[in-house]
Amino acid sequence: MRPIKYQHRYAFFLFLSLLFLALFLMVAPEVSHSKTSNLPLVNELKNPGFEEDSVFGGVANWKDNSYADQDVNYSIDTSNAYEGRSQKIECTRYKSGAIQFVQNNVRVQRKHSYKIKIWLKGNVKSPVVISLRKKGSPYTTYITKSFNISSKWKEYTFKGISNVDDSNAYFIIKFQGTGTLWADNASLTDVTGVGEKSHNNKGNLIPNGSFEVGLDRWGVQIRELDPVNEMPINLKNVHPYLDSNVSKLGSKSLVLDLPEASQSIITSTYFTVNAGESHTLSFWMKSDRKMHVKAGIAGGNFGNTVGGKHWNIEVFQDWKRYTFTPKIVQVPDDAYHLIFNIRGAGKIWLDGVQLKEGGYRAYQAKGIVEVGLLDTNKNHNAIYHKDDSVKLRALINSSINGTAELTVNSVDYYGNTLPLFKGKIALKQDENKSIDINHPSNKYGYYRIVAITKYNSNLTDTSEIAIGVVRKENNSNIINSPFGNHVYFNKRSLETARKLGVKWIRMHPPSGTKWFIAEREKGKFIFFDEAVKMAKDYGFNILGSLDTTPRWASSAPDSLRDKGHKGFRSYPPEDIKDWENYVRKMVAHYSGVIDYWEVWNEPDSNHFFNIEGDDSLNSKADAYVRLLKSAYKTAKKANPNAIIVGGCSTTKPPKQWPEKILSRGAYDSMDILSFHLYRGDRPHDTFDVPTSVYIDEYRSLMMKYGGDTKPIWLSETGILYPESNFNNIKEVSSQLTVPATDAAKILVRDYIYLLANGVSKWFYYHMNSSHRSDRRGGTGFFEWDDSPRPLAIAYSTLASIMKDGEYIKRLNLGDNLSAYEFKDKDRIIYIVWMTDWTKDNEQTITLPNPASHPFISVYDIMGNKTSERHNANEINLSIGREPTYIVFR
Repeated sequence: MRPIKYQHRYAFFLFLSLLFLALFLMVAPEVSHSKTSNLPLVNELKNPGFEEDSVFGGVANWKDNSYADQDVNYSIDTSNAYEGRSQKIECTRYKSGAIQFVQNNVRVQRKHSYKIKIWLKGNVKSPVVISLRKKGSPYTTYITKSFNISSKWKEYTFKGISNVDDSNAYFIIKFQGTGTLWADNASLTDVTGVGEKSHNNKGNLIPNGSFEVGLDRWGVQIRELDPVNEMPINLKNVHPYLDSNVSKLGSKSLVLDLPEASQSIITSTYFTVNAGESHTLSFWMKSDRKMHVKAGIAGGNFGNTVGGKHWNIEVFQDWKRYTFTPKIVQVPDDAYHLIFNIRGAGKIWLDGVQLKEGGYRAYQAKGIVEVGLLDTNKNHNAIYHKDDSVKLRALINSSINGTAELTVNSVDYYGNTLPLFKGKIALKQDENKSIDINHPSNKYGYYRIVAITKYNSNLTDTSEIAIGVVRKENNSNIINSPFGNHVYFNKRSLETARKLGVKWIRMHPPSGTKWFIAEREKGKFIFFDEAVKMAKDYGFNILGSLDTTPRWASSAPDSLRDKGHKGFRSYPPEDIKDWENYVRKMVAHYSGVIDYWEVWNEPDSNHFFNIEGDDSLNSKADAYVRLLKSAYKTAKKANPNAIIVGGCSTTKPPKQWPEKILSRGAYDSMDILSFHLYRGDRPHDTFDVPTSVYIDEYRSLMMKYGGDTKPIWLSETGILYPESNFNNIKEVSSQLTVPATDAAKILVRDYIYLLANGVSKWFYYHMNSSHRSDRRGGTGFFEWDDSPRPLAIAYSTLASIMKDGEYIKRLNLGDNLSAYEFKDKDRIIYIVWMTDWTKDNEQTITLPNPASHPFISVYDIMGNKTSERHNANEINLSIGREPTYIVFR
């Protein structure tokens, strides 16, 4: 600690002067930023460059706020600073929790927009999270963003809006795992109403507003109004379509034919506006009966409506143009989208959607030449087998007379480009043209199709879709297969799932076996035999869900049982006999069709399981074990072949929940122990505490409390990558997103690693597309438009190559290499990758032929054979982060 020294005799008077200045600033009027203000922006952070020392040691105004179990050192570094001095944060040992370096007493104001900048570099394995957060419980996050950092200094910048007033917020620099992080020159500035215009375009901001080029850049979700209708609505598999006979502008309109008990949410992709200016939203609608629509402009991540505008309208049988002119306020990431929420049965048309700065104007297209891409085969989610006929179509709409240039390319998983079409297209004003394009399917993989239109050499529009070419599904024993997923029960989804190699489906969703749906009224049961039989007929094995209490049976407080609340579902029943009757009815009814049942979803979380009056984990464990024991006994009587899956923990922390329930006698009331785990930024084997440690702990706990071990299932998992893989889509996400190609690598590595460490099945979440362009399927296999993502193709390849392969052993091939051996009746399979996830180089290895098989074939994760040797004793390979399959047969 540095001693305090007064250098002259006027120190006391200096102190009084500073005190007076501070008091003046406290009572001075608040400065309001405006667009025309020339006042300099003020950094709300103190000591942002870590230049000043604290009299108590360390740096002034910053402190350690790390929690749980790790060793962290803080120091000032001048040799590695971006400028002057930098803060060095070094974690030398990590087991749990997070490393957090914070500044408190940071002021944020409700509805104010803030810009955060910070310079970072380091070698930490996890993402670095920068956030503004409430100081104490409930630790509400106001603004946050995650970044993958590199070993070179880089400035990271993002904007957000606070939804609270807080004069004592935390500014947090956070990461998890070992490694060293350097930080410098942090800033937090209030930029409400400040900034230059984001664009000068006075025209339409919405691409494809009249749907002349299909559904390009529009998402349309059709779902149930009430959960009891979830399975029937999905069974119908209703989709939007274009009407060439009814339109207000041009030759097409979007039409929805909505069944009873349904709603539709139409969303545009994100766009940017000049915040603070008035904009006019206009659109045409008509319907075959009176219908209610909520239309609006929303902003921010996942449709957060901070600063959003919504209007309730009524739609009738005649076309009507609806027009609204709001002044749009700033939202996080300066990202906005349109949303139309339509409820109830009926047919409704939408056309001529326009948003423009300023007042009313007749409709005009965003681009003078617009393009959209269409996969003409609508019977599946753009998943093909090798040598299938793949026919695509480019739709072109023109607002001018002239000649445009169209280019269509296919870009594969590895970035290789294949030209599909390039030519001049003669166009007339308000004319639509279509160009049919054949795509080869002679090679497996993921293909992103990119269409570009130009006029006078200037770009006018782009469109992107994707397709996948996969191996034909294998006929492996579905009971033993580890490949599970979450799939809606309709023909299209089930066919796609089967093509991708899915063998098991967990019903969460679909939710048809859950108690609050199955027995909404006491004694009146609802069964969804048609949908369940369809899934079974397609060859899937089903894991049913036994959970979520109906309103009439719930022990929830009265405030949560009133109409309009959903919280009653997470409370156990008041009378255990009601639970037993539900379990008996479900298990007996579906006997032979659904024989595997999981008891409750994530009972260690507050979202899915609560106890009135005492919500401690101990009370939850007592209540859950009571339900589990009752369900086990009842299910076995109803169906002696029933298999009960218990546990279903969130792994926060990993072994806490299993130990609490196993110590209370849960072992004898389950046949399988399940857990959930989402860790998406890197593979499981690269964490400071690898997932295998948790699995070993589960086995040890079962031995301790049951004397033996039982199968372990990962019944829900996913890799978080919410961004679209399309380059023409503006992205909005506060969460770190790994590239789509990395997500595919992580999935394969995790699957093999977990199988090798004793997880016999795992269920990916999920195959169900959100169909909302403002809400990407954060872990999903498909884009909002049903285009596959690379993850789907990697999963299919894994399922096809592995088939009935049984894990044999881990191979020792050298440092920084992970290698596993599997074996089936005719083959030995090696899966090998370079362990270090932070490096992208490759290592050369030599593999001997383990049993003198005549053929050695090597495959990439897209399923393509990259080399083959005949009657060879060994094979040389280059191995990188991406898993490589070597098959000896």
